[in-house]
Amino acid sequence: MPDALSKTIPVWCSVVNRFLFPELVQFHDVYTPPQVVAQSEHAQIAALLPSFLASLQALDLSIDGLRAQITKPLRPFWITPDTGFAPTSVVFEEFHPIICCTVSRRVSGGEVSEGGYIQGAGDDTENWACGLTPVVFWENQGVLLETSESDLPDLIQDLVSRADPAPGINRRCVSPTSCLYIAPISAVTASDKDVLSVLLLPKVTDESTWVKSFTRLEVGLGHSKLGSRNLRAALPFVVTHVRKYIATNPQSGIVIACESGKDFAVGVALALLCLLFDQDGSIIEVEDPRRKPIDKTFIRQRLGWISTSMPDANPNRATLQSINSFLMERHF
Repeated sequence: MPDALSKTIPVWCSVVNRFLFPELVQFHDVYTPPQVVAQSEHAQIAALLPSFLASLQALDLSIDGLRAQITKPLRPFWITPDTGFAPTSVVFEEFHPIICCTVSRRVSGGEVSEGGYIQGAGDDTENWACGLTPVVFWENQGVLLETSESDLPDLIQDLVSRADPAPGINRRCVSPTSCLYIAPISAVTASDKDVLSVLLLPKVTDESTWVKSFTRLEVGLGHSKLGSRNLRAALPFVVTHVRKYIATNPQSGIVIACESGKDFAVGVALALLCLLFDQDGSIIEVEDPRRKPIDKTFIRQRLGWISTSMPDANPNRATLQSINSFLMERHF
């Protein structure tokens, strides 16, 4: 069973319960599958829960806002190929069940003795999915299931290349601001003249070509880790332009867009939140003494704004490292 199901999700359930429902102490314990997590490891995990809770509290999130979405405590359950099912009409009145489902069978001995079966080998989809996403799969499940295994990679490549990288997603405002938006590139049009649009493109382009107009930047970063590295170098340019824009258009909107609307755009929005917005989400002056010192805790708090505004945000580690490096070492 993946650690995410046996340990990470149980930890989150316990920490969230402690954070949102401090009075319901019966749901504060961490639950782990005993056949997977030994008692000694379970005890070590339990000992860390207070520090995890403190880290969550340091984000200064709105408890009322979260409790409006999570109305009951969380309780993990595990489903494996060995799980027996029986008809039931049980309704969980006191908590939300979090179903942790895995198709990996349990290996009690060494993997060498399992005839080549490697437990959890399919956990990381980037190792085998060829870019296939759940949306693309369900939209094309018929042809995918009918295609021979040898022909699947070419078919998947074709389907992925023709798919909308961010289907059904429009621009979303990062609360508590009222003017900073994150979006996929597909949601930004050339007619958006009343906002500043910052498009982070998956193709590397020269800095001299980035300014298309005062209200539109097209910053060519590249893909994946290359794009994350280039983002670090591009941030001073982007932030400087945004500052110039809001100096003359303080009531206007700012739209940050990347291919998926969940990675590079999140990183740039995070940098802007740290540098240009106060605790209430209002734009502040560059030298405003009210601005808190920017440290890792401050950055995590601002990232918390994004996470609560768009829970599906998924910046990769390299992107966040670039943002942290930029903010901690900035000289302007």
